[in-house]
Amino acid sequence: GTGFADGRGRVIVAGEYFDTEGVEPNNRDWSSMGNFFINGPAGGPTRITASNVLTVGTFGGMILNGNGGSAAANAAIGGIQFLPDGTQAPYDFGSYRSGSQQIGGDGVNSELYQSIARPLSRQNIFGRVDFELSPALTVYAEGQYGQSETTYANGTNRNQIGNPLTIQQDNAFLPENIRQQMIATGVTSLTYLRHSRDRGLVNTLNDASTYRFVAGLEGDISGWSWDVYYQYGRSEQDNTIRNMMIVPRMNQAVDAVLVNGQIVCRDQSNGCVPFNVFGEDAPSDAALDWTRGTSSSVSTLKLDTFAANISGDLFDGWAGPISVAAGAEHRREAANVTADALSSSFAFIFGNPQPWSGKTSVTEGYVEANVPLLSDVPGARELDLNGAVRLTDYSTSGSIWSWKAGLSYVPFDGLRFRGTRSRDIRAPSVNELFSAGRQFTGTITDRFNNNVLVRGIPVIAGGNPNLAPEVANTLTLGAVIEPVQVPGLSFSVDFYDIKVTDAISTIAPQQLMDQC
Repeated sequence: GTGFADGRGRVIVAGEYFDTEGVEPNNRDWSSMGNFFINGPAGGPTRITASNVLTVGTFGGMILNGNGGSAAANAAIGGIQFLPDGTQAPYDFGSYRSGSQQIGGDGVNSELYQSIARPLSRQNIFGRVDFELSPALTVYAEGQYGQSETTYANGTNRNQIGNPLTIQQDNAFLPENIRQQMIATGVTSLTYLRHSRDRGLVNTLNDASTYRFVAGLEGDISGWSWDVYYQYGRSEQDNTIRNMMIVPRMNQAVDAVLVNGQIVCRDQSNGCVPFNVFGEDAPSDAALDWTRGTSSSVSTLKLDTFAANISGDLFDGWAGPISVAAGAEHRREAANVTADALSSSFAFIFGNPQPWSGKTSVTEGYVEANVPLLSDVPGARELDLNGAVRLTDYSTSGSIWSWKAGLSYVPFDGLRFRGTRSRDIRAPSVNELFSAGRQFTGTITDRFNNNVLVRGIPVIAGGNPNLAPEVANTLTLGAVIEPVQVPGLSFSVDFYDIKVTDAISTIAPQQLMDQC
């Protein structure tokens, strides 16, 4: 930075470049150990930790159980896995299994297919210029731009216990010995698990950019400081997830049958290409082309802010000047999200951002004051009362008050006691109000089925336009110790009691399961 115009003007420019390659799981010995939670055996703890905790299933696929036959027949046909070349082999469920997890055996350590720390590249630039029009008036402007990019692996395309495949008895790719066993025992279909690395892992590219501009005036009038400003902000995020399984197409392609000597999809609509799931290298390029796709979305957030503030000493009280601050602000926030057609129809195995838009506005005003009650009297070096009140009006939920009242007491130099009682609010964000939803996979304990842990359950989380601000009643008590014998040394201790009502939060998958 530098000054100009004989020091009446100043200009500052700053920049940052940051780049990290991230940390892949195979770079750390502990990440390959498979340390994880798993439901404990009956009669013991509900959850235990163990090493080599794996997810049931293989990359070549495995039969979990049959359907349609007797319980014994359905169980007997399970436990067959397919090696990468399609060769059949018994599946090892390890030393212990619970739901979709097992300890040891032939399962998949899914932790090995997600980054420990994601790679990130980031660039920022900032500039500010201000100019003194007079000793009591300054005009200023600021600008900032930031951009970041990250690419990382999300893991495999997983057909696991939460979302398995169904293989019919007449499947054209089904090995004949298994088909004959199904016919002989009355099993009509198979529940099939497969962790797919076909064409590599699912991977995400996230590119985000942010712009911010501020222009304002600040000055002094008869000892009072004031400022007014306008701020504009815009943030845009491009999110692309590649090599994603398209679930309806996968289910359609897996249901392959033989017609006139040709293997085709039972449902041949939309150009379906049959998919062979028996072996890691089994599916054709054409089948992968048809069942894999790219999910993409663009999120844009805009913010306009107009604000004015003033502060100064109102008058001299009996123990010192009574100072006040007041201000008003108006903000407008708008968001818009676009998404591809497949994501909009929840076709991919996870993610599936939904298009939506929404906007809010808020107008608020506040007054704060600090009133010295005692000063330099026996037993009280300082005793100050401070308070504030704010009225906020939201376009979505109406008006609401917030306030605080506090005391600061210094009995002697080096010791300060402080306490504050307040009513605080947090309004829902545009995303919390209007988001149409995004799909992810959750893990639940199925309390209605022997408390088994089930991973890979699809969950959709979205916004709620009827949300009102959450309210917290807060009490804070504390002390600050600054021994005069040791300049620069400071200790503090604080007690907080916070009670929140109408808290804004996303309901967890386990809560949904339990309450239903």
